[in-house]
Amino acid sequence: MPHVRNRRDDFFEYTLPILRPAHIPAAKHDGDSYLVAFPEKTSDLAGLGLEVVVVDGRSILDLFDFRLVQLFLGGLGLFLLLVAIAAIVHDAANHRTRIGRNFDQIESLVLRHGAGLFDRDDANLIPLGIDETDGADSDALVDPNRGLFGALHAKSLHPVSAFLLSAVYRKFYPSGPAARSGREGAHPITFFGLVLLYPSEKMWGPEPSGARRKLRRRGEETTMPDRERVFSFGAGPACWPDEVLERISQGMLPRFSGGLSVLEWSHRSPEYEALQEEVKSLLRSLLEVPENFQILLLPGGATMQFAMAPINLRPDPRRPVDFVLTGSWSKKALETARRSGEVRVAADGAAYGAAHGPGGVFSAVPPVDDWDMADDAAYLHLTTNNTIVGSRVREWPKGRQVPIVADASSDIMLAPLAWEDLGMVYAGGQKNLGPAGMAVVIIRSDLLDSSADSLAPIFSYKAHAEARSLLNTPPTALVFMMREMLAWVRDEGGREEMLRRALQRAESVYGALEEHEEIYEIPVRRSDRSLTNIVFRLKDASSDADFLRGAAERRMIGLGGHRSVGGFRASMYNGVSLEAVGRLVEYIHAFARRG
Repeated sequence: MPHVRNRRDDFFEYTLPILRPAHIPAAKHDGDSYLVAFPEKTSDLAGLGLEVVVVDGRSILDLFDFRLVQLFLGGLGLFLLLVAIAAIVHDAANHRTRIGRNFDQIESLVLRHGAGLFDRDDANLIPLGIDETDGADSDALVDPNRGLFGALHAKSLHPVSAFLLSAVYRKFYPSGPAARSGREGAHPITFFGLVLLYPSEKMWGPEPSGARRKLRRRGEETTMPDRERVFSFGAGPACWPDEVLERISQGMLPRFSGGLSVLEWSHRSPEYEALQEEVKSLLRSLLEVPENFQILLLPGGATMQFAMAPINLRPDPRRPVDFVLTGSWSKKALETARRSGEVRVAADGAAYGAAHGPGGVFSAVPPVDDWDMADDAAYLHLTTNNTIVGSRVREWPKGRQVPIVADASSDIMLAPLAWEDLGMVYAGGQKNLGPAGMAVVIIRSDLLDSSADSLAPIFSYKAHAEARSLLNTPPTALVFMMREMLAWVRDEGGREEMLRRALQRAESVYGALEEHEEIYEIPVRRSDRSLTNIVFRLKDASSDADFLRGAAERRMIGLGGHRSVGGFRASMYNGVSLEAVGRLVEYIHAFARRG
């Protein structure tokens, strides 16, 4: 193996595999010209007395008579052109490849597989196994079973297309080594290969007008038009910001996460423990959680806390738990708590809404002064936002000894969390915090002692706190996704910015609906309307299907109301962009104008 100088300023940026007779010298070094013979041999080539070498695009001129080379390349180029056109047409006809695809995928395959043993370092291609500091010779062998040709052919490319594409793995940059050597443009060999096999913006003109974004799909960059994005207004799992999805997709791939996917991290590893502590730190900072509260990351969801809260915070089943009923979820929490002890209704939003609200049961929230709360209650449970009926609790009791337990799943970044009156806050992950399948429980430390020792550890807040949320194997990938979402919230401006955007989104949609009151109705009292779940109806219910159909045509989904109330619901959590809201507002106006 010849000695290889490996300097960033003159190392070749693109090469071309060729076959040479074995008697030709294996390497030549003359100034800035390099010919590098990689020890890649196969039995077939060895039988012919040939070996594959990688040659700098310039240095081939130093090996042969220039005229003979031009004649040889001219004939070879014409032959390859015809063969390549036939192969590419064959592939296109079978829907296996398209000229317009992003050829960064091909480059990525070259970087990962054997044809050249390269990895990316900044904008350079550095041979693996060659120490950049000492220029040591490389004895690394290319596995013929994992070479680039095999990788491309495995992707159902025609064998000729696979061979030709494997020959070209770098885009043409005018400032590349050919230009530095004083020649204008690139070497004819390289240019031929690029024109034939590497369509790019330089060859085929700029991208069509309109913003396009880079997304990573299956570990490779693909370009997807913005029109491909579907805007979801579903109640949960919620819509995610694109940039968060990109970061998550990279974390799932070993090549972007230190050689090991986050799906493979051990929950006992230092990496995961650091990740989990970062999530807790982000929650504490964003929600301004006092130090006398502990943050638990638990599997399951908010519904599981319907059962866990009463058995942990009410050791004596004869001691009642007070409930403020403002919607379906608070009713389910009450029914679950009833299974383990006494419950009381401190405020009945169903009856109050029927009497005072515009839309019947639960269409208005009883004022806090009307709540009938017992001093001997274990705690007072309330649901801060009601996703089904579209209302929220704006006022909470102040200065009482009975702790408040709040289900803040759908507005945890927006709810007025008065920690001095709270005993516990919990939230499912799938609306504002991260993915479905886990819950965040923030509990006052002194309440942990209420958990009975007879409880199975898996159902004990105290046991989870003592184990630092590592009592059992945690949902490691979900915790990673939550970290990415919380980091995005922090980077975007934190809780204050999320509240500002929520107010802006709600004002835009409510305003559009009220502007066409002859078409739409909002069945929730104005002072109790939710910021995150906007419920509305068409006065002519026979047009409901048309409204949803038109929304789908505009790539908006999830607008159907809950099956128990009908109508429509636009759920707009932290991840819903102002662009999505703008499209919905435009459609609300357009549908109304249609009559």
